[in-house]
Amino acid sequence: MNEKFSNIPELPSIKEISVDLPAVSETCSASRLPDLFRDLESDTLPVINNAGKLTGIISEYDLAKIIAEWSFDDESYLHEHLVSSLMTRNVWKENVNANISDLLSKLG
Repeated sequence: MNEKFSNIPELPSIKEISVDLPAVSETCSASRLPDLFRDLESDTLPVINNAGKLTGIISEYDLAKIIAEWSFDDESYLHEHLVSSLMTRNVWKENVNANISDLLSKLG
């Protein structure tokens, strides 16, 4: 274990604290995201490609970056933004039995 995290007590496994969330497709319209976030009571969702492979995450923060561009005056809200153009791609996945302290050592 990395010395930087040596004082951290044993933490729960991912399985113990995680929740299942439905994934959203890369080709989903960004205009659907506010309803999805509200209905699923989540501010972040996993993103998958057509093969069902995890390719990133999309968050309310990602969506907020383009909200200012959506103007009712010039009807820019009618232009399609896809999840794939907004999502965060630099993510990794872990086994459900992974320990959080092991994850922290990857960040050190």
